[in-house]
Amino acid sequence: MEKINIVDKLINEYFSFRLDEFCLWVDDGYFYTPRSVGVPEQFYVVSVYDCFDFLEKATRGETSFRISVNPRGDDINVVNELEAIHFDFDLDKNLVDKIGYVDTVKLTFEEAYRFYKVISEVIPTSILVFTGGGFYVHVFIKFKSNDLEYLSRLYRFLFDAFTGGLPRGLVSEVFRKYLPTTNLVLTRLDKQANRVKELARLPYVLHDKYKTQGKVIYNSKILKPEEFFELRKKLVNEAPKLTEFFNWIPSNEELEELYKEVEEIKETSIRTKYILSMHKKKTTSYKWVEEMLKIAIPDARKRVIYTILIPYLVCKKHWQLCIEDMNECVKIVRSEIEEWLKKCYELANPGSVYIKWVESVIRWVRNRQLKRGDILIKYCRLKYLKEFKINVNGVEKTVLEYLASVSPYFRKFLT
Repeated sequence: MEKINIVDKLINEYFSFRLDEFCLWVDDGYFYTPRSVGVPEQFYVVSVYDCFDFLEKATRGETSFRISVNPRGDDINVVNELEAIHFDFDLDKNLVDKIGYVDTVKLTFEEAYRFYKVISEVIPTSILVFTGGGFYVHVFIKFKSNDLEYLSRLYRFLFDAFTGGLPRGLVSEVFRKYLPTTNLVLTRLDKQANRVKELARLPYVLHDKYKTQGKVIYNSKILKPEEFFELRKKLVNEAPKLTEFFNWIPSNEELEELYKEVEEIKETSIRTKYILSMHKKKTTSYKWVEEMLKIAIPDARKRVIYTILIPYLVCKKHWQLCIEDMNECVKIVRSEIEEWLKKCYELANPGSVYIKWVESVIRWVRNRQLKRGDILIKYCRLKYLKEFKINVNGVEKTVLEYLASVSPYFRKFLT
């Protein structure tokens, strides 16, 4: 069989020194993702000579060819060390149909390259690979464990932490300072590709669908195959140990508890969205609450704070923050209440509301909404402004009547 040059390079430089530790995935003329486990056309090989024909076809774009991101043990289903974290930025096929292949590649590259630049400043042993069908970033970092369950959880944790996939309140400030990538908007990242057993397309082969050859980028330079082969060996050898890079590595038990809490937050968020969608027809706008925050009232402040302002600020305006971080939630909502009270005190009866009470209400509203999701159904209703009475210069009025006398916006609600 005639050996073409790129196949020789891939065999001699990329596989020969560690092939027995990796699993390769190939398919013959079919396009499947690494998650399509069990299809007849997918199988694993442990020797490069078992798949020479497929490798040669991959260089001509006749098949796809993938290699495991992390080394496997004697059992190809077992990973016993982390060698890299894999971040996959696939081309959106619908976008390709809409704006074309070239423009879709450009958009995907912009996001993947931003991520690569930021993460390579934190961990220099990182590369960016163009596969022809998208991009991926490999961050080489070392960690060994014989516990596959722990490695799986730790890999998911690192993936989620680097990509902003964890609620802010669940990642310590000490750990978060190492993760500037969490501030990036990653719309094209495949956030489901977060498994320690991930597979990555082989660089430099021809993409079987788009017929474009893959490339590798390092330090803003496109590498030739021989440059990449040498660089990859260097990056693997020089990759920092996880325990040296981060001050704190969570244990398996800590990760188990962490992801229980993550799932609870997700379930609560889904339940809350459903409740809000069911209630949407009844309360389509909360603009009147924002208008109310601009106006000082002489009395009934505690009732207004308890039934209207805090439920709105916690469950509507700052809900995502309140899910993620209780302390930050209290801080932000309290500051807005204090700002409103300051205007009220300048009008009449200064200092009549205790801030500690305000904080306790914020916590109660947040916890009730998380558990039952009914705050915006029971509270933050315009009807309370028609029910609460206040004394204005010896004349009894409802809060709504007073607001209408100060702002034309509220007059439409009097009828």
